[in-house]
Amino acid sequence: MDLTEHHLSRIIISILYAWAAWSSTVSAADMADWFVFEPTNDTGPSVIGMERWLDKPAGKHGRIKRDRDKLLYHGQPLKLWGLNLCFSACAPKRELAEQRAKFYAKYGINSVRLHKYLDGPGWAGIQSADSCVAFDPEGLDRMDYQVAKFKEAGIYVLLSAHFGALKLGPADREYVPYLDEFGKFDERKKRVTTPHSAIQYAPELQDVQIRQMVNLLKHTNPYTGLTYAEDPAIAFIEVVNEQSILFFTSMAPLKASSTLRRATAERFSDWLRKKYRSHEGLQAAWGQEALDGFANDGFRAVGEHLDKRNILPLGNPWYWDPAQLNGSQAYRKQRLLDTLEFLYGLQCDFYDRYVDAMRQVGYAGEILGSNWQAGRALSHFYNLHSDWRVGAIDRHNYFGGGSARRGETFNNASMLRSAGSGTLSVGLQQCIDRPFMLSEWIHVFPNEWGVEGPALLGAYGCGLQGWDVSYLFQNRDSGGFSDRIGRDRWDVTAPQVLGVFPAVA
Repeated sequence: MDLTEHHLSRIIISILYAWAAWSSTVSAADMADWFVFEPTNDTGPSVIGMERWLDKPAGKHGRIKRDRDKLLYHGQPLKLWGLNLCFSACAPKRELAEQRAKFYAKYGINSVRLHKYLDGPGWAGIQSADSCVAFDPEGLDRMDYQVAKFKEAGIYVLLSAHFGALKLGPADREYVPYLDEFGKFDERKKRVTTPHSAIQYAPELQDVQIRQMVNLLKHTNPYTGLTYAEDPAIAFIEVVNEQSILFFTSMAPLKASSTLRRATAERFSDWLRKKYRSHEGLQAAWGQEALDGFANDGFRAVGEHLDKRNILPLGNPWYWDPAQLNGSQAYRKQRLLDTLEFLYGLQCDFYDRYVDAMRQVGYAGEILGSNWQAGRALSHFYNLHSDWRVGAIDRHNYFGGGSARRGETFNNASMLRSAGSGTLSVGLQQCIDRPFMLSEWIHVFPNEWGVEGPALLGAYGCGLQGWDVSYLFQNRDSGGFSDRIGRDRWDVTAPQVLGVFPAVA
């Protein structure tokens, strides 16, 4: 009988359950003859090498394309199995770039997420010293070479420019005149960091982020002869990492910047006028009690009035939770629902502007909105739909571990302890007609069950549940801040992906 993907997944999961039950009874004496698995950085041919499984170069037959809920390459369904590189590790010296490409391909990795490569200058990425929209020539050249080596090895790339918040340089005041309202320049990073959720409010910040990516897409990689926009090895572009205007950070930008606060109030007031026609109509729908009521969130009463255009869209997932809308916040329920709809519209407008700019410069690959959640119920579904409008659904999920320093309870559990626990629960965010992916996940160290993660993500997620892409993350940035060849942080990644041992710091 032929083994289908479904049957194989069930077999692997059954084996994992049996292994978990058996391992709980194993004593130290039973393991007396065990040996420590210590993989090397050998990139030569071997019995288990999977480099021959990868179709080289990446994009030889054109682009990976989205077809409803699947990714197709050369007319056939495709699964991507990869990992993350972060900060300046995305732009290593040539010897390390060559080693990585060979090493990753040997272990079957066919995609890498380049994350936070534009989080700043120096160790934080390839930004120029003065501006986040310009690049350090040497850093960009190193990243060009790494991308080219990945392409040669059959490895696709996801571009995730920064952690989420923009890091603005001194020269960026040209684009954002009110830059100083977000804080003083960090003396170490030489950057001002915008608050999370700010970009969805501010067209000026959106223009900066669009210009940043357009500049990279128009750049010709000298080692491939193609611009980043033209190269089919660039499989994904991510609009923004771990941010949503509907998350708990939604009010922070409005508190930080008086310019942003005034402009947003005017936009919201104009939106409300179209809906209610007059302040009297607004008052009839909202009730007088709904105005000037967010002092506890840092917004003093200013005599909100539609004619003054000073009504702010205030709220977060706690306010939009059904338990609050029908309970403690029932007196201003309509205001909160209007706010939710307005903010959702701002986020969609930003995504649409970004996608249009990428298409205009010639990029035809897949684009992801964000990978972030926004509470539950209403805010969650509005946020998920805004990502659905853009393309594939991408999410992040971490399991286990814990930090005594942060006062967290240590979680050394297995994901098999209960159905749908841990990383597997994120699959409930799969959507019709869209591929599904995890661009960050891991068993957080310390957790002795980390070996189960790749097997479960592969068999249950990508197999049984039909997920399309997996990018394992590290407890520390893979590549660290070193370009040494040898037992460096980057070389623990492939055994983790294969499920050989749990993540180590």
